[in-house]
Amino acid sequence: RIKTIYGTLISFHGRDKFSFQIFENGKGYLMDFPGESTRVCAEMLARLQKLMGEESWRVEEITFQ
Repeated sequence: RIKTIYGTLISFHGRDKFSFQIFENGKGYLMDFPGESTRVCAEMLARLQKLMGEESWRVEEITFQ
């Protein structure tokens, strides 16, 4: 499933960075992809929603200063 999500993200070429936060057995992991990017847009978000449903993921805007 992660492979499919990753493939969806990189199929939308853009300048938006992404990472995965994974929580399992009381532990959290951050998977960062510094060499990859995506383009956050309505079509990409709709594909993710179709893959994972509405409740199991979210997108947060991060402001860098």
